[in-house]
Amino acid sequence: MTKHLLFVIILFLLCYRCSCEDYNNIEICNNSNQTIYFTQGINYPDTTLENNPNYIDSKGNRTYIAGSSYNRIFPFKTNFTTFHPYKSEFRYLYDTLMVFLFDGYIIDHTIPEIIEKNYLVLQRYDLSLSDLEKLNWKIYYPPTEAMKDMKMWPPYKKEGYDD
Repeated sequence: MTKHLLFVIILFLLCYRCSCEDYNNIEICNNSNQTIYFTQGINYPDTTLENNPNYIDSKGNRTYIAGSSYNRIFPFKTNFTTFHPYKSEFRYLYDTLMVFLFDGYIIDHTIPEIIEKNYLVLQRYDLSLSDLEKLNWKIYYPPTEAMKDMKMWPPYKKEGYDD
């Protein structure tokens, strides 16, 4: 009986360890003086907001999970989000994770239809698994020099330069 119980405990721990290693948390660092909101999408290359699964609530209404306090990042603060989908799915089914960042003031004071129509996205990163691994699962706003060759909109521009 004791051996069986020990076997079950070891099996549980191994399964738990394996499932935890299949995903990562993404750390989003707001290095700006404004509040931002974030959400993620996997429908690349469709970067429209209405086709982002985090954009429609359970009743089919247009909304932004980005507008929830969970996805808000205050100036010079960091927030974490669980990486969806799991790495194994990402590696074989998708090739790009889109991370949408929004100006906090716009999210708090603008209806979703206007945000969608005018594509009021502060920054969008289109990141591969390799990009995320190079960044050690840390995404920065504004983008850092280490992110300059990664896909993003608007394109990377070194601060202080207009070229």
